[in-house]
Amino acid sequence: MKRYLFIAFLLSIIACNNRNIDYQYFVEKDKGEFFDGIFKDNTAYVVGVRYHGKNSWDGNLIIYQPDKDSAKSIFFGDTATEIFRSVENFGKNLLITGSSYDSTLLRIWILITDKNGKILKSHKYSFPSLDAEGIKAILIDKNIYILSSVYTKIVPPQIFLIKTDTNGNIITSKYLKINTKTAAKDLCPYKDGFVITGVTSDINNDDNFFVARINKNLDTLWVKTIKLMLNDRGQKITTDGKYIYIAGYTQSKGSGLSDGWILKFDQNGKLIKDITIGTKYDDWLTGIYLKNNKLTITGITMKKNYPHFFIAKLDTNLNIIESYELKTPNKLIFGLNDTYINDQAIISSGFYFKEGRNKQGWFFIKKY
Repeated sequence: MKRYLFIAFLLSIIACNNRNIDYQYFVEKDKGEFFDGIFKDNTAYVVGVRYHGKNSWDGNLIIYQPDKDSAKSIFFGDTATEIFRSVENFGKNLLITGSSYDSTLLRIWILITDKNGKILKSHKYSFPSLDAEGIKAILIDKNIYILSSVYTKIVPPQIFLIKTDTNGNIITSKYLKINTKTAAKDLCPYKDGFVITGVTSDINNDDNFFVARINKNLDTLWVKTIKLMLNDRGQKITTDGKYIYIAGYTQSKGSGLSDGWILKFDQNGKLIKDITIGTKYDDWLTGIYLKNNKLTITGITMKKNYPHFFIAKLDTNLNIIESYELKTPNKLIFGLNDTYINDQAIISSGFYFKEGRNKQGWFFIKKY
């Protein structure tokens, strides 16, 4: 690996069932954060934002091949600020979603790159008098569906959905207004469209969980909100084609200050079951993955003021089968934004915090 790109630590953790899990932790030298990642063709792709000095923030793509122990960092940007929020598969290529800000207006930015990071297509979408932030885009049946947030200095954020062709030309777009302000966190394909989850707030600024089902024409089929006593939200979502599974966190239920929260819904938005998972400390979930009728979830538990990463496996009735905790050294303070999981690897993206500065950080688990 190119040492000037990363400081890497190889850590071995003994979990509660005496199973060893090896993972690699990477810290970039510059300020910034990573927000998302995927693993395909034995290569990790991680996206975020990096500071270059003189108020210059660029979108950043890391391409890491663990078997070859090689990595490269690519920067994208031509204005004052660019941020990449998500990366998804786009056939053999990558679909990257983010935002571009030129000091007057925030625009949604969609890029299609090849597996080496070469830009094949680039589109920026702006709307008069509105700041628009790209959250995530996915490909469904030869159309791109973009999840975004729009707002002004006096108008709170609302969800804005965009449907384009594969060349990035807008076919239709619609608002999804649930409450005074709403922030979507994730979406995934489902039946005749997709489902999304996130957080919606009322005039009292209490965070409430929501899940919504949208068809391919961007019509809202239903919205389910759960309003409890304190702050609760959905973070990541997946489906098995029939049921919808969501990982998030709640301050209203469970045994700790906040607890990981897993919910199961049917196709009509009926809550089938929900459970909390956590300790007496702060806990929240960052990732969820479903294969062969088993769920893998990831999350964070705060102990002694620094985070511990954990992995749990459940059946589709939300019964916990097993769990593992990865303890980082006391001096390693790490915050996570998002966790990608498939049957080959786990990629957790976030930041490394030291001496008042956030540096880009992420870690990679090949076997778990």
